Amino acid sequence: MPLTNQTRVLHRFVQVTAEHLFGSELPDGLPAFQITPTTDPRFGHFACNLAMQLAKPLKRNPRQIGEELALALKDALGDTVERIEVAGPGFLNLFLSTDALSGQVQTVLTEEKPFQWTVDEPLRINLEYVSANPTGPLLVVNGRAAAMGSALAEILKAVGHDVTQEYFVNDTGTQVVELGKSVLRDGNPLLRKKGWTFSKEVLELVKDAGYAQDTVGPLVEPVCISFDEKYERIVRQARGIEEGEELNKHFDSGQVFYIGIDSVEMQLELHKETLRRFGIKFNDYYREHQLYLPLEHLGNYEYVLREFVFTDDLKILNKPNCLLLNSLVNLRSKGATDDSEGALWLKTTDYGDEKDRVIVRSSGKPTYLLTDIAYHLDKWERLGGDESERLMVVIWGPDHYGHILPTKAGLLAAGLPEGALEVLTSGWVTLKRGGETVSMSKRKGNLATLDELLDEVGVDVARYMFLERSPEAHLDFDLDLAVQQSSENPAYYIQYAHARICSIFAKAEEEGYSEEELSDDGLGPVDLAPLFTDDDAGSRQRELLRQIVYYPGVIESAAKNHAPQKVAAYLHGLAGVFHPYYKKVKVLVEDKAKALARLALCRALQKLMDHGLGLLGITSPRSM
Repeated sequence: MPLTNQTRVLHRFVQVTAEHLFGSELPDGLPAFQITPTTDPRFGHFACNLAMQLAKPLKRNPRQIGEELALALKDALGDTVERIEVAGPGFLNLFLSTDALSGQVQTVLTEEKPFQWTVDEPLRINLEYVSANPTGPLLVVNGRAAAMGSALAEILKAVGHDVTQEYFVNDTGTQVVELGKSVLRDGNPLLRKKGWTFSKEVLELVKDAGYAQDTVGPLVEPVCISFDEKYERIVRQARGIEEGEELNKHFDSGQVFYIGIDSVEMQLELHKETLRRFGIKFNDYYREHQLYLPLEHLGNYEYVLREFVFTDDLKILNKPNCLLLNSLVNLRSKGATDDSEGALWLKTTDYGDEKDRVIVRSSGKPTYLLTDIAYHLDKWERLGGDESERLMVVIWGPDHYGHILPTKAGLLAAGLPEGALEVLTSGWVTLKRGGETVSMSKRKGNLATLDELLDEVGVDVARYMFLERSPEAHLDFDLDLAVQQSSENPAYYIQYAHARICSIFAKAEEEGYSEEELSDDGLGPVDLAPLFTDDDAGSRQRELLRQIVYYPGVIESAAKNHAPQKVAAYLHGLAGVFHPYYKKVKVLVEDKAKALARLALCRALQKLMDHGLGLLGITSPRSM
């Protein structure tokens, strides 16, 4: 059994008890109510507002309702609560018993999976995030989305959802052409050294290529060398030309196409390398070109680029059966489109949009909106199973906000249920040093890359600082604070609490405690009564136990609201309770029973911190 979610347990008991007491007087049923953790131990562990919610439908004094409800609840909850007090206008303050508090520690120490819960309705979730264009390095803002997405995935899995993490590779736009031209512009000297000649048409084509030299710089040498080696291998094999015999290597405009393909693939590999460094693992990299592929060309990226990108004469409606065309046919069959001004429009105003949106241009080329609708329709099908058990979650950058409503409108028009897609936005990041905005980039005129940030502050600090605020809020990333090893640095503060707990156990070994005594099996059965003393140590220990009690509710809330920052805030608060305890209370006292009880509490805290930091993708150091 996992650590008990007391919020959920108490809510259920209050609901059943109230229905038994007042159900006959409530024809519309019990009103909504909340069980919330208290911020002051004087008011118990949890507060309930049901009595005040019942006052109006019952036409009674809320305090009287509260007193009646408290009396019945005490009988229903038995040993779970020590007492229930009615406060103010009718709040119920619930004080958990020492047995309930001790049981949480024992669960953490004795259960195989104390931090694995199961929600009432587990879902199959496709979580897509980052999905940066493969035309340059990952930037700091991409790092924020990466931290958020991977943390959210772990939190969702912790409460029992089946999560697939996906990266959408935008490999089919005109940026592929520009990337290939840019790499060739800067790589043609290298290719000349390898015997290549260039037509005037090619030189003119690449002269005004769209990407700067410092953006494509890491691609130039590997892409050009790979292109040259593949050309030699293929041509020699096809024509039977022996090694050492000279080849005619003339570069014409058609071969820019292959440079574009290799450049996208190389840049994607660089993205993956950065993401691995940042601790991000995707289950699938979904290529945009898959949406354009007819069955006979599945897996043929070259076909897509030739037919859809390197031609100005593209008519999507005349192309063979593919996911993109199928989505378009679906929308037209449902009357969701309108032909006007030579283009095809999606009637998004039917779903609250300020204007209808073009999905096929007058040139016959599909817009990004149609591509996105087709992609999500395919994603929905890939999730499979009952529709009520599926959910798509995407994290888009701050520049995509205006794209949310049209995309949802397209999915609704295509027949997907309301709520099939949830869109989260990851806000902008501004790097600050000495209170001033800095670019920190080595690339002239460009934003800082994620790798540059990681070089300066490290993975753990970057991930925490990306996660500590609401994801849609603008983030001022304080570089000075990020490198401090002090309580001012929140990531360091939390990790240091974990390291301090580990130091207690190292000290216990030095003082002669056996490995068995310090193991989970040894500490699990320990009597925890010595924790509940009426002195300063007892007060601090009760507060630590209170924090353990709240942890399952924090994780459930973070999963339900798609809010990893709740876990970050919880861990920072827990560290804020533990550090004063470490300074004020000696754990390894002479009284062995008291020392073992404190060690059991510390071990539970260590495991909880390790789990929480793990959800956020942050390490749990044993020493600092």
